[in-house]
Amino acid sequence: MAMTTFASGDNLTAKIWATKVFRAALKDLWFSKWIAESSDSIIQMNTDLTAKSGDRITTPLRMQLTGAGIDLEADDPEGQEEEIVFHDFSVTLQEKGNAVRAKSKMDFKRPAFDLRSEFKLALQDWLADYLERQTVTALTTAPTSTRNRFGGNATSTADIDSGDTFDTTLISRAKRLARLTTPKVRPVRVNGRNHYVCLMHDYQSKALKAETAWQQAQREGGTRGPDNALFSGNLGMWDGVVLFEYERIPTYSTWGAGGATTGARALLLGAQAAVHAYGQLPEWYEKLFKYNRIPGVLVDVIHKVEKTVYNSIDFGVIALDTYYAAD
Repeated sequence: MAMTTFASGDNLTAKIWATKVFRAALKDLWFSKWIAESSDSIIQMNTDLTAKSGDRITTPLRMQLTGAGIDLEADDPEGQEEEIVFHDFSVTLQEKGNAVRAKSKMDFKRPAFDLRSEFKLALQDWLADYLERQTVTALTTAPTSTRNRFGGNATSTADIDSGDTFDTTLISRAKRLARLTTPKVRPVRVNGRNHYVCLMHDYQSKALKAETAWQQAQREGGTRGPDNALFSGNLGMWDGVVLFEYERIPTYSTWGAGGATTGARALLLGAQAAVHAYGQLPEWYEKLFKYNRIPGVLVDVIHKVEKTVYNSIDFGVIALDTYYAAD
């Protein structure tokens, strides 16, 4: 018996829409400019399992070269090559998705817009928001003790008070830790220069902007980042660290000696701070319900977002915990 089909949902259309949804979702991510397959990016994308079976992806973590170099006028480099050291980090993939569905055929008839296109846009927005939330959660959850610094004279979230605000001193302390710790947090290289990236909550930046040292640096005009698209929208630069306000930085109300002090967790990020691992890129499915009359759409993805950890130590991120005062 012949049945009505949802022709626009054939395999070719579904594949095209899935690709468009994923590309648009990645573009909408705040982290989009920091995501790449290169190990020099802050967020490394790994799609190794999209073409083969398996549920676990292993990403190599590249260490810095430490050799002094070879005097090529005096020495033969053969036999004196330095070994590149790699460690590994593995993530187990999970399956996630979301779906939308019309309630009745009239829901397609009433709007002056194309509801099917709105389905695509809604799932696109959901995917971008989902990946963003997963990334922030991964980067901020359970920082290892050697990669956690605090504002003012605080030594933990339990003794943060109103004097332990976000300031330039904390930025410089975090940078020194990133450079001198083992393994070193590798900076991101832009325009031939090494930079770290710091994300802070708007309330943390409010405290920074009130600091005399910051105000003086702003007046002297030396804090803006280099002329590169990667640094567009930055708050400024301090001690080689590019600063961004980021409203998704988590805030808390249970810090301090009495468990009632407000705080926020900023992030200093270097290369390979996190991994976006994919076993299947987002795919698009369409189905008709109620006698093939009412359309629904689902998008799914097999992936995992994880903070990179080596030897139980956060590899490319330092958490910066401070007090904040809300408006």
